[in-house]
Amino acid sequence: MFEPTPHIMDKVRLYEKLIEAFFGCTPWELKRRKHEAWLKTPVPKFFSAIQKQFEQLKDGHFTMGDKAYIEIDVTGLSEDRNHENALLFRSLYVISDHRGEGVAAEAIKRVTETSDTTGCSIMAVCRPYELEDLPAGIEERRKFWIEDRSYITLEENFEEEQNRMAARFERAGFKKVSIPESLFEDSRCTDYCFIYLPENSPSRFREQMEERLVA
Repeated sequence: MFEPTPHIMDKVRLYEKLIEAFFGCTPWELKRRKHEAWLKTPVPKFFSAIQKQFEQLKDGHFTMGDKAYIEIDVTGLSEDRNHENALLFRSLYVISDHRGEGVAAEAIKRVTETSDTTGCSIMAVCRPYELEDLPAGIEERRKFWIEDRSYITLEENFEEEQNRMAARFERAGFKKVSIPESLFEDSRCTDYCFIYLPENSPSRFREQMEERLVA
């Protein structure tokens, strides 16, 4: 079992004293305060509210009446390093039996409505794909979605499907935004990144994103 040396303990006590001197509380109290402050920001508010719109399978993974499967994640943006202001609409997959029924449009609408009520901005990248070996049964399909799924990037009609996705997001109020290429796995997607900026999003973050909008 590891036992800290007196030298290490002296450093720990010095660190605690410095935190108390600067912030007027212990490091543990400071951590608690920061967490409580984060809970009041748009991202945790969104995750709490979106559970009224979809059934949550696990953190960030949702289903819409088993017609569609949704994944929402943090963005990786340097402007949102603390994961407070924006989320990435990472995936929206409509089961083939339900395509053409407006399921995707309804899912996006629920996301944007939740964005409007929480002030959380939503990013989306148009990258068409199919799922490999999707099970037929509902329970097996749900397990597959959160644990075992593997993507196949759609090669046939890629550009056509990508443009269709882009049009769907634009109709829902998303705007094209310029994002560093390092955030993309597929270079074909660099010009197909969108963001939904609700009117009540934090002003500083909103201003930063508006500077990135593509005319």
